[in-house]
Amino acid sequence: MRTRNWKLFPRVTGLLAFSLLFCSSAFEQELQLAKRLSIALGWHPWYELKVDPETPNNVVVCGAKWDADSNASFGFVYASADGGATWQSVLEDRNSTWVTEQSCAFGPHHRAYFVSEASKVIDGRQNHDLGTTRLYVSEDGGQHWSERLKTGWADWSTSAVNSRSQELYTFYNSRGTAESGHGWGTTVGLLVFSPDGTTVEGPFFHPGMQDLGYRGVYPSYAVALKSGAVVALYHALLGFPWQQEDLGFVRAGPPPERRMESGPIVRRNMGTGCGLIDKGALAYDAEQDRLFLIYGDGCKTRQLFLSQSEDEGRTWTEGVRIERSEQGEEGIVDPSLAVLPGGRLGLLWKTAQSSGRWYFSVIQERRLSAARVELSATKDDLVSNDTLSMNIFPANSRHGGNPNAPSERSIDMSVASQLNNVLRSSGLAVVGGKPEAVWSSGDKNGMNLFFGSLSEHGASSEVQEKGRQDSKDVTANAVIFYAGSQHFDAQTQTLTACISLANRGNEPLRTPIVLEVRDMQSPLGSISIMNASNGKSGPGALLDLSNAITGSEIPPRSRSNPYCLAFHLDFLAGQGKSDEIGALLTLKLGVLSRK
Repeated sequence: MRTRNWKLFPRVTGLLAFSLLFCSSAFEQELQLAKRLSIALGWHPWYELKVDPETPNNVVVCGAKWDADSNASFGFVYASADGGATWQSVLEDRNSTWVTEQSCAFGPHHRAYFVSEASKVIDGRQNHDLGTTRLYVSEDGGQHWSERLKTGWADWSTSAVNSRSQELYTFYNSRGTAESGHGWGTTVGLLVFSPDGTTVEGPFFHPGMQDLGYRGVYPSYAVALKSGAVVALYHALLGFPWQQEDLGFVRAGPPPERRMESGPIVRRNMGTGCGLIDKGALAYDAEQDRLFLIYGDGCKTRQLFLSQSEDEGRTWTEGVRIERSEQGEEGIVDPSLAVLPGGRLGLLWKTAQSSGRWYFSVIQERRLSAARVELSATKDDLVSNDTLSMNIFPANSRHGGNPNAPSERSIDMSVASQLNNVLRSSGLAVVGGKPEAVWSSGDKNGMNLFFGSLSEHGASSEVQEKGRQDSKDVTANAVIFYAGSQHFDAQTQTLTACISLANRGNEPLRTPIVLEVRDMQSPLGSISIMNASNGKSGPGALLDLSNAITGSEIPPRSRSNPYCLAFHLDFLAGQGKSDEIGALLTLKLGVLSRK
């Protein structure tokens, strides 16, 4: 990360009444947000979402989190072993007060990697050249971690596991190749870590990039290809006043040669007032062995373009403009891209650098679908306490974006709010054809890092009816118990209530076992279900308990593991207190089990 000033860009328990009925699980035809929950509080300016390819229930989010009280950045890993239903903080890297530049990746056998860089901070100033990169490895899908290796500072890292050698490939911004007297610029370097994380080779470079005279090359979206090559996207700055930028690719060939290739894809004029690099996104269709690239035409107007490569990034089609509907005047920034079934692309995006409004959309036939899903809707607040950051520069120091500026004779101090600012994000994955997303959003009350899953295609009514025919009503033999957790988040107006389903019949209840919401009411306003398996948010919503059941059935006189229901409440403005003291919602539920 470049050293610079970043720019502005009560617990309640509810009364839940249950009665019982059911029908089978299916998807609605339009896009739906099936689940949304907060992973963690606070500002997370840098994050990546990664899924275990062998066990998709293993999910990790890694990156940097800001600690406003300490005016410091530290590294984090959050992990879920149940497909995002619950999350735990499993690793923190606090080896200095400036820990950034993180990346993570999954390899085979549930092995996960976390690359984290700690700058050497002296008198409050970061000295990246004296910093340390640490490699952490997990052998159990991200639940437990150990430090395996230290090496030098690897700026702006991005990582993927080679499909042939199972080595970890980490690309980074190598500043050590720049020498102005020779006209040499910075390049993308490559470090190769052994599968167990105990040794490292490199760095490896493509000499031709050095001759382009870049003044910063920032790789992202590392992707492992079927051939054994690993590719990444890069953004390169062409020098002060930073108004031109190259968007390019870098490729490391299969081992053992690891031949490096690179080259620009498109050059863009950024214009004045663009404080950070313009962000694009890369996605890989493994079935077709095809790369997709989405990018903007600058940080202001934000027309979107799509390009693709059939030869592992060596050549790219000319970018075609993505058509948009009535939302065409809104910006699209901080995009993440993923390949969906049926040749479509999923796009995670927000409307402006300073905005907390995030959306998910589908790109098909070079058009952005009008049926977007709103993930977070926030007010345009300017300040939150958890995003405050202070920069202090001593007298006689040179700082800021202009390398030719004279040294300052005074001590400079600035305080900024980073509310909803994202430095780098890769927040989209597709599991079983369903998109999963991570995004950072907040308002004056503070920031949250959210996780959500979406259902974007569905079964026909005939399929739903067949599911009913294959199931039996077991309502009379089912009992619901409280399962240890109920919580209302006043900031997000989200109520979570965890239950367990018990079998009081004489026969096993066989999966799939599903709850149906037959009726749902709240005296305080509108209420919607956030984690239905069919994407519905009201009556008719289906809640599949199968993942909360050990094995394939609930035997007689046994119960399921806890299952948490999530609701969003929209309180009516001026709504008086309910006559039913404390009531938040009432439900009528039903239960069906496989015949």
